[in-house]
Amino acid sequence: MKRYIFRLILMFVVVFPLHSFSQQGNDTMIVIGNSTMKIDTVRNLFNKKVAMIKQEDRQRNYYQGIRPEQLWVHYAGNMGMFSFGPAWDWGKKRQFETGFLLGYIPKFSSDSPKMTLTFKFNYIPYKFLDGEKISYTPFYTGFYTSTVFGHEFWTYQSQDYPKKYYHFSTNTRWNIFVGQQISHIFSQNKILPLRRVTYFSELSTDDYRLRHIAVNRKMKFKEMFTLSLGLRFERP
Repeated sequence: MKRYIFRLILMFVVVFPLHSFSQQGNDTMIVIGNSTMKIDTVRNLFNKKVAMIKQEDRQRNYYQGIRPEQLWVHYAGNMGMFSFGPAWDWGKKRQFETGFLLGYIPKFSSDSPKMTLTFKFNYIPYKFLDGEKISYTPFYTGFYTSTVFGHEFWTYQSQDYPKKYYHFSTNTRWNIFVGQQISHIFSQNKILPLRRVTYFSELSTDDYRLRHIAVNRKMKFKEMFTLSLGLRFERP
């Protein structure tokens, strides 16, 4: 919006002082150099230019809106040994973050490696320290759902098992977590095209563990949780 308003003002200041007007019959003419144009024609061209500038600004704002602001890199956390993907921050104070991560699980004792896909949501209620160089958040929370791909896992129980043997999906886990993070903020004159790099740690549990500890009293409390470490890169 501000961009096209500036262009219109520039057009008036630079172009129109060079114009002269003449009256020919009932039509007002504008003389531009060696050319003569009707004022209605100039007005139509002007309106088309305004519409074009508005359209360019809408397209620019749209592409800027859908372009990811962040790149997340995770280690562990029940979404693969390593996972990474794009993310967006939003909200009045940028207190919400959502992202998609593609993860990798080495084969370990299975026949082949596995891939995972995770949707993650962060809620950052406040920042304890938010300076020019360092920003620290002692607490934030959120949830994520992670799906592992492979023929050994399913959304609905396989017919190979007795009815109601499994009461939950084996390929999808719902997780809740709490975390903390510290960020290094780069000044805008840096060559590195980054605004901020964040180091974080998260402690999470999932629906399977919560159900298991409720049914199996022998499960230790510390076995409920998974630790995840990661990096968050933010573009300018």
